[in-house]
Amino acid sequence: MSVPFEQRVMPAIYPTMGRKGALVIFCPSSNMTPALVERLVEETEAVIGEPVRHTVRKTFPQELTHNIADEVTRAWKSPKQILTLCNKLSRPDHVTISANRFPSFKGAAYPADYGVCSIEIGNTAPRALDLIAHLATFAALSGAFMARADSPLWRESMVAVAKERGISPDSLAAPFRFVSEQGWGISERFGWGTYLGPRCTREFGPLRAPENIERLPDGGAIVWLTAAPFDFRDESHYSRYLELNRELAVHRHPGTQIGEF
Repeated sequence: MSVPFEQRVMPAIYPTMGRKGALVIFCPSSNMTPALVERLVEETEAVIGEPVRHTVRKTFPQELTHNIADEVTRAWKSPKQILTLCNKLSRPDHVTISANRFPSFKGAAYPADYGVCSIEIGNTAPRALDLIAHLATFAALSGAFMARADSPLWRESMVAVAKERGISPDSLAAPFRFVSEQGWGISERFGWGTYLGPRCTREFGPLRAPENIERLPDGGAIVWLTAAPFDFRDESHYSRYLELNRELAVHRHPGTQIGEF
């Protein structure tokens, strides 16, 4: 029996590269427009204090000769349908931004109804924490139903702890159902900071495990696991992460299987 659209859960875990902090924003596909991407790029530029005006079409970045919205349109018409922008590789605050309105996954035979934008910054970048702290701003601009922020130490420390304990790093990335306002959802993981849209906030209910929950005017919330940048090698951080995973076990979801669509 097929799952009604409003109950579907898209398998959407978005990987984080090593030695980088990241903001990953999920919103309805109708929100993910060239104008929105341009606004997100401008917000990033304002935080790091320099332009992000190089496009990565094949291998090497090239300086843009036209506006960002036009580049988005061109990128989404390409075979990969993904926009990738960055600033100069030599910059201390090196940033890469990717945006996709048509995500697809290996073996997937169904249309996704969300767009995703990823903003990644080097873990030693002077403005890394400044950018990640703007999670609420990026979520509000995009009308996100879920967004997460990974500390610059996230992936590196996850791999180190997994190796030390003889487990797979992926085993530490438990997927949960983050529901959109329309009722369908995605299967993703929590980050150092995780924005929950209003409906998702209500579904998860009161949370005990996080150190801080920031309530937002739109009825959503941001769950910050720790005040300091999250590090799996810090036993108190690691314990807090496991505690949240246990508390939300009922919301775990691998994503609706393709045969159920």
